[in-house]
Order: sequence, then C-alpha cells, then structure tokens
Amino acid sequence: MNNKKTFIIRNAKIEDASAIVNAEKEIAQTPAIFCSQPDELTENNVIETIKKLVDSQKGVYLVAEQEMSIVGPAFIETLPLKSLAHVAQFRFAYRKFLPIAPKM
Repeated sequence: MNNKKTFIIRNAKIEDASAIVNAEKEIAQTPAIFCSQPDELTENNVIETIKKLVDSQKGVYLVAEQEMSIVGPAFIETLPLKSLAHVAQFRFAYRKFLPIAPKM
C-alpha cells in the first residue's frame, strides 16, 4: 500500500490569503525557515503580492494543497532592475514534512 500523501500545486487566489498567512506563520515558528517573524506575516501583504504578480505578469504566486488544505506558498518574481530582469527570486515553504508525491 502506498502511504504517500499527494499534493497539487496551483495558482494562488486572493481568497487563499488567510490560509497562506496561517501556513506561513506555522512555518515561521521553525527557526531559519523564513526571515520574517510570525507577527510580520499579514493577509494584506499576501493579497498585495498576489495582485502585483498577476498585474505585472513578472512572476507567479503558487500554493501547494494537500488534502484540500494549503500547506505551503511559493512565488517566483523577476527582479525589478532592467539589468537584472533576467533573474528571478524563488521562495517556497512547506508546513508539514510528510512523505509526499506530486499529483500530475
């Protein structure tokens, strides 16, 4: 029997902001995972980041979902300077370290 839990990765929606913040706050409890402290993670920041990436088309905000719950956020965003526009930053965090197998 396969005990691996599957997850899906999809585009984040504004409605996901609260669940994203909750996941990030849980992840931030572990030292050295995020630079942000749990009290610095806000729904407004997540909403603004999702909107900015959608509007600018210079990145994408994703969520990992497992058993119908958001378990981690990820985003890829190109850097704003013209000379560095070919470079992107990537951030991903996952709140439950379970055996996982991506659903394709």
